Amino acid sequence: MEEIKSGDLKAEPSPYKPVSERARAVSNAMVQDSFNWFTGLVSERRRLPMERVRFLADGRVYTGRQAAEVKLIDEVGGEDRAVAWLETTRKLEKDLEIVDRKVSLGADPTGLGFGIASGLAEALGLGPLRKSVERAKLDGLLVLWHPQL
Repeated sequence: MEEIKSGDLKAEPSPYKPVSERARAVSNAMVQDSFNWFTGLVSERRRLPMERVRFLADGRVYTGRQAAEVKLIDEVGGEDRAVAWLETTRKLEKDLEIVDRKVSLGADPTGLGFGIASGLAEALGLGPLRKSVERAKLDGLLVLWHPQL
């Protein structure tokens, strides 16, 4: 793989070569900034001390019951519990219409042309490639690239 780019940090980190120390430092700074932003939000919005949030944010996955126990969520429940909470706590009307929104696989919320590429792959009978196109989308600041699945 040969890269031609306008700057040494463009397309970094790259899955095609070892990460340079400079690229590693820049990527780490971005990840740490995002982590600090997120843990700050959790501390503020869940009213938890930052040291407690840092302890909880070690990368583990929590079940719903575990998350409720450590106050990362209010409670475990389905749509009926959520609607009841909205009606009582937020004083929304009873029998409020619930609309389930379906996101079209052809939609391109990134604005980066992935929707076009996905639609083209489908039109050409290359449906299996659609998964690769969908997987190439970034899904937040905490994802630098998607690994090959």
